[in-house]
Amino acid sequence: MLPDQELAEHPPPSYLASSMGAEVLEKGSPHKLEQPVPISKMMDEVKRLENEQRLERARKAVEKKRKGEEKRKKEEEEKRKAEQAKLAEVQRRLEEKKKMREGAMNRKSSEKVAQENSSVTMEATAYTNGVESTGKQPGDKAYGITASGKHTQEGLTVACPRSFGIGTWVNIEGIGDRRCDDTGKDIVEGRIDVYMRNLSEAQEFGRKAVKVTILNKEG
Repeated sequence: MLPDQELAEHPPPSYLASSMGAEVLEKGSPHKLEQPVPISKMMDEVKRLENEQRLERARKAVEKKRKGEEKRKKEEEEKRKAEQAKLAEVQRRLEEKKKMREGAMNRKSSEKVAQENSSVTMEATAYTNGVESTGKQPGDKAYGITASGKHTQEGLTVACPRSFGIGTWVNIEGIGDRRCDDTGKDIVEGRIDVYMRNLSEAQEFGRKAVKVTILNKEG
């Protein structure tokens, strides 16, 4: 008789059967039953996952807001720089127009003086025979020679705009009568340059506004 048949015909007492069943289950019987997961534990897990998802959404929202703020600031900075550049360009153009108007006014004023024998306010400076004023040095062939061909003379020689004409006598307020014996590339309309022998005196003279009156015109 086989063991299983014998066990079937002569089952063990109930207290042994219970013990044997437990032993069989513990040894991995295919009839082993898993213990169900408590509902409370399942709910805790669901809540944990929901919290993680909520935190992730919040993190993404904060990151999106941060990037949006950075983009907005960058756009504002670029806009501000563009406006500053535009304003600088407008100011530059206005300054150019102002200089052009001033130059035109000075030219008209100088022409008016030459034509009408009247007075006008001009910018006066001083120059010497030296290299700092003329680019010439002692010994040079044209050193000390004016545009009129005459030698410079302190108290007499003055460089005037070409519209005045060489040889024209002018009266410079606070300086006296001078003759327009010289010209120069920087002596434009509205500008007059007084000859001085001493460099330090010429530098000290600086730039000043003076009233200039044509006394007679010979050029």
